[in-house]
Amino acid sequence: MQIGWLEDKQTKAKAIELTNVIRFFANRGWTPATSSNFSFVKDQEQKAFVISRSGQDKSQFKPNHLMLIDEQGQAIEPKEAKPSAETLIHLSLYNWQPIECVLHTHSPASTVLSMKYAGLGTDFAHPGEITFTGYEIKKAFDGIDTHDATVTLPIFPNSQNMVEFTANLDRYLAGSDELFGFAIAGHGLYTWGNTIQAAKRHVEAWEFLFECRLLELRMG
Repeated sequence: MQIGWLEDKQTKAKAIELTNVIRFFANRGWTPATSSNFSFVKDQEQKAFVISRSGQDKSQFKPNHLMLIDEQGQAIEPKEAKPSAETLIHLSLYNWQPIECVLHTHSPASTVLSMKYAGLGTDFAHPGEITFTGYEIKKAFDGIDTHDATVTLPIFPNSQNMVEFTANLDRYLAGSDELFGFAIAGHGLYTWGNTIQAAKRHVEAWEFLFECRLLELRMG
């Protein structure tokens, strides 16, 4: 089946790039089964976005497993395709800042740590969080140029009601200028970037930090 939006040369190149990133994550065990979702901006002016379809095995992911949606999360092409259940989260992030790519992974480390630290919060406005200091890898985040910087990952309570979740997320983001990602309790990591590769770099940095925290906890 021919997909019209993939005929655009620049968009096709981005779709292939994102597909390679998704398969890289799958090989690392960060997006098992049909979990996780990924997107990039096709046309910010026209509010058109490319996002992974629901129910796709990420280890076998192909560019035609992506789809084109509008600013409401409705399918543009293919019309019959079903976008990720968490499409509204991606759209909230694109409305918050002029970013180009959003990546959501489900690694064991991020999932376990999100459960451990979620209880430190009281509600969506005052979530639990994981804080990292001293690690050189933090310089992988855009704007961080020293290991002395502190990076904090908020952990929001999980919900199957995406309308309610994104309304709470929008309120939180409105008061946040410097944020490199967030986790959802028992669910996984969301991060983003000004390019697909920048977003991938952020995922790798977070995952390294998560592994370090697990090692710290094991060492007591």
